Amino acid sequence: MTILTEAHVPCAPVRTTARGGRTIRILRARGVWQEIDHPRRGRPRCRSRRFACTGADPATVARPAPLLGEDTDRVLGEVLGLNADELAALHAAGVIEPVKT
Repeated sequence: MTILTEAHVPCAPVRTTARGGRTIRILRARGVWQEIDHPRRGRPRCRSRRFACTGADPATVARPAPLLGEDTDRVLGEVLGLNADELAALHAAGVIEPVKT
């Protein structure tokens, strides 16, 4: 931080939740985290929102981050309009791979 500050580089220390102490207790009390089912990681704790407003409905995490390739068929089909035969041909050619859970 000292070197960067002296060089006039805009910077700030990165604070992890593990080092937050009092901050962690406050965030936990405000319900900032929620546990979510993940096919590989079990039930990790995820941040559901950056801040909580009094009286507002709490934000939630709708689903875990997709696995590599999990949404490929849906995107190619629904968004780009490929049909089942075209998707099957891409899979057969090894262009796209099935999700590995």
